[in-house]
Amino acid sequence: MKWIALLLMVVDHVGYYFGEHLPGEVYLLLRLLGRLSFPLFAYSVAHGYIRTKNRPRYFARMFLFAAMTELAFYLTHLLTGQPFFINVMFTFSLAIACLIFIEWIEYSRTDRRPSTTSPVREEDIPEFVRSLSPLRIKIVASLGIAASILLAFVFAPDYDVYGIATVLIYYYFLRKGSIPIFVMEGKPEFASRITRILPLLGVLLAQNVLYFTVRTALRGSDPGFALLQIFSSFAPFLLLLELPGKKPKRWSKYFFYLFYPAHIVIFMLMAAYLFHK
Repeated sequence: MKWIALLLMVVDHVGYYFGEHLPGEVYLLLRLLGRLSFPLFAYSVAHGYIRTKNRPRYFARMFLFAAMTELAFYLTHLLTGQPFFINVMFTFSLAIACLIFIEWIEYSRTDRRPSTTSPVREEDIPEFVRSLSPLRIKIVASLGIAASILLAFVFAPDYDVYGIATVLIYYYFLRKGSIPIFVMEGKPEFASRITRILPLLGVLLAQNVLYFTVRTALRGSDPGFALLQIFSSFAPFLLLLELPGKKPKRWSKYFFYLFYPAHIVIFMLMAAYLFHK
């Protein structure tokens, strides 16, 4: 699924960096298809969080690559004058932090006894958290979630609070068992699999309508792009293409972390020196 997301991301960024040199219809099509990329990456982050054996390490890795990416973007911005922005991996880092704090709250509700209904593994909860009372865990975790959301508001990394919410939505449906929906012989028919996706589709549509309203009414942003973003709600249909597989190999995992900044730096250089001489 990450490979599909990567392809759609490249398509979107071709439109973003070179759209002024393309026919309007082509630009619109590239950006429209590109709207499907972020939700798939958000799904991958939520899925990766569930599968990882070390939550703090997952956060640290995402944050480290976010910082390295930001340095590369800033230096390229100084060199080319291309627009500078806070990259989406910071958004994913904040989303992972929220997921960690949510699991702390979930743990505080189990009265510290193993629970077959809770998705939280005791080994994922730091020892200092386990030593706190349930009330204190809830307070600390709630403050952590509030701080993560506030940071997204203040620094506005790419997709900001909207991006955090998208990861949390996919996390919820993954935990619920509604996704992923593998195409396998002997599994439910296509219509049945579509039906399982509809609740997720409805939530994402509601989220995007709210995003459209806030972005245009309160932030004064371009209503056309906010409306375009609603198309991202249909990304779950691409999950029907996902096949079950083993945990990705390490090289593949780091490839995605490195490809994101590398291709944007290349596009920034191309946009600055190939088309604006």
